[in-house]
Amino acid sequence: MHADTLSRFVRRLSHNVRDLLFPPHCVGCDELLPPFDASEPIFCPLCRTSWEMGRGEWLRNGHRDPAHVNLVAYHTGRADGVPEKLIYHLKHRDEARVFAAVAGLLAPGVMEACGELCSVFPCGKTPAILVSYPPRRRRAISKDGFDQAERISRALSRRCGYRHVKLLSRTHARVFEQKRLGQEDRLENAARAYRLKKGAEKRVRGCIVVLVDDLVTTGSTLQICADLLHSAGAVAVIYASVAHTVTHKTPSSQS
Repeated sequence: MHADTLSRFVRRLSHNVRDLLFPPHCVGCDELLPPFDASEPIFCPLCRTSWEMGRGEWLRNGHRDPAHVNLVAYHTGRADGVPEKLIYHLKHRDEARVFAAVAGLLAPGVMEACGELCSVFPCGKTPAILVSYPPRRRRAISKDGFDQAERISRALSRRCGYRHVKLLSRTHARVFEQKRLGQEDRLENAARAYRLKKGAEKRVRGCIVVLVDDLVTTGSTLQICADLLHSAGAVAVIYASVAHTVTHKTPSSQS
């Protein structure tokens, strides 16, 4: 048996055993989902419809930045919404099925954005593509036991076939939770919170970096991290996020 075929068979078998021991549930409503589904759905039909509505809202509001691949609109305070429940799930439940499914949803847009960037380079000089993430606060990792951005970025790198590299780390500076701050304070806070890892300059120079996070509010964290990567020699940084907090401004007022 060919090695790739054997690998797929073993992976599918392990997924079936997992589904037998831990039946899959819908992230939105916790309804039991059909086991042994190769597509590994994370939503029931009703919640999938709600998810698509959030996706449509994001697109209708004029959010079409080619350098930012985002899946869905997120509403602060709407605890019963499917996008909001997914983000909560990603932050607090270390479930490989969900991370893999989210990566599968992000992958087409990320690969398209990377392909468009690579197409402007001369033949034979296409830059390497790296996948990385802004690390979570140490306290949050200690509480939940994992970093959701790291999980999503690793799953995305496997799905796209890009190399996963940890390029950023947290500083020891005293920082605050971003959700408690305004936009200007978020930028200052993020600037204190992140630095390049030792040796990151050699890895990132001349590369395209896909920077992955679960939720974007003002974009301060991604902006600061992208600035660090550009300063290290990255030729481009593409943002990839699951959800983006929507504002109720018109597209013209956001420019």
